[in-house]
Amino acid sequence: MFDTLAFSTRLIDAGVSEQEARAIAVELAAAMHKADSIYNSELASKAELARATDQQSNYLEQLKSEMRSEQDAKRANLEKLRTELRYEIDKLTGSQKLDLNLERGRTRDEIAKQNDRIMSIDGRLDREVNLIRTQIEASKNDMLRYSVATLASLGAVTLGAIRLML
Repeated sequence: MFDTLAFSTRLIDAGVSEQEARAIAVELAAAMHKADSIYNSELASKAELARATDQQSNYLEQLKSEMRSEQDAKRANLEKLRTELRYEIDKLTGSQKLDLNLERGRTRDEIAKQNDRIMSIDGRLDREVNLIRTQIEASKNDMLRYSVATLASLGAVTLGAIRLML
């Protein structure tokens, strides 16, 4: 606080009249009081600052705990999504493997049918070739027989003509 009596005494000692010294001290005290009231209304006290700091600390702790709980919830949700994704991937992979195996089986069956058809056609071709060979052999034998018979007949006719001529 401001000591107006000591201030006015110092002014008087400095050569200022007593009335002027008191007036200056009163005005200075009033100005200081007004400045204090202005500062008190605009500025916070230490108690108010401590209270606001405590409130902000509490609010910050609440936010931290909310953020942690949100993070934990997000992590749990993310882990759940990862598990679901793994399940879906495994399910899709299994389905693809099954489809692949079924397609392989169908392909094997189709190849087996084609092989059976080829074998039956191959057998028919072999029979036909053997039949044609048999016919060719029979034709050769007939041709050979007829040729021998023709030569024998021509020989007999030639011998008969030679005999007649002689």
